Amino acid sequence: MRTNKEKLGDLGEAFAARILDIVLSENKYDPEKDGTIGSTLIEVKTQNRHPFGYFTVNTAFSNQLPKCLKVDRLVFVEYDNTDKIKLWECVDRKYTTIVTKSGRKMAGWPIDKMELLHTEVNPALATEMRKLSGAKQFTNA
Repeated sequence: MRTNKEKLGDLGEAFAARILDIVLSENKYDPEKDGTIGSTLIEVKTQNRHPFGYFTVNTAFSNQLPKCLKVDRLVFVEYDNTDKIKLWECVDRKYTTIVTKSGRKMAGWPIDKMELLHTEVNPALATEMRKLSGAKQFTNA
């Protein structure tokens, strides 16, 4: 059975695939990428932004940060407390290490180093993403 986090990731990958014409990897646990556009490797992360204005990945998961740094394009699907879903591309892979209140070390990319590729008002998808999210608070971006 898939976890809520996996279901959320699937929703974000499907959203990004639809917008960018990504061919998603047949291997759900592909160690290199989530999909491709031609020969271009794409990684998709689905999340609400960190309160300090970052998208993050947990460095405790040994494959996540290297994957984000090695792919050709790193994109983030953002949901928040509105009906808007946004698709961002990380154009500067330099990251900051952020330690959360619970002590997790996260690699963070600032939103001001992102390029907004697409915004879509989609109440049903936004609601489903919030339901599946483990976030305790949502920013209003």
